[in-house]
Amino acid sequence: MRMKKFLTFLLTLAMVVSMLPAAAFAANNTATTMRLAKTQGTVAVTNATGKQVKQTGNMKLYNGYKMKTGAKSYAWISLDDTKVVKLDANSSVEVQKQGKSLTLYLSSGNIFFNVKEKLSGGESFHIKTSTMTTGIRGTSGCVRVINPRVTEIHLLTGQIEVYTEN
Repeated sequence: MRMKKFLTFLLTLAMVVSMLPAAAFAANNTATTMRLAKTQGTVAVTNATGKQVKQTGNMKLYNGYKMKTGAKSYAWISLDDTKVVKLDANSSVEVQKQGKSLTLYLSSGNIFFNVKEKLSGGESFHIKTSTMTTGIRGTSGCVRVINPRVTEIHLLTGQIEVYTEN
């Protein structure tokens, strides 16, 4: 069973890494500019007021936007040409942006992150769940919400800082 999960994880990693060249069209972005680079299956995007947003190619994701993936559905988010995030099936995330600080609130499911280069001065990128906040630097891994009280982190490369929530 563990081997099957590991192979699934490696396949997901290979898919995300293969998306990185496709994210090159976002080269003018900074790490605090998020764009919905690609979707597969059913992906719902709503704005800060809860209104459904029509998806367009390479659309910007603004503060308060929420994304939810259905079964066998995925969403790839580019921050720039060296930073990508993949939202797995049956996952839900909210974008929070304040200046050069970007946080993704993962309320359910899995999110894979691959940040090849460290963020530039003043920029920050965090993934937050109900139980923890992790600071992403030049690193790759996966965050999985098992239930509202349990979060799992798999670090593939680099280092992260993890803060627990009360």
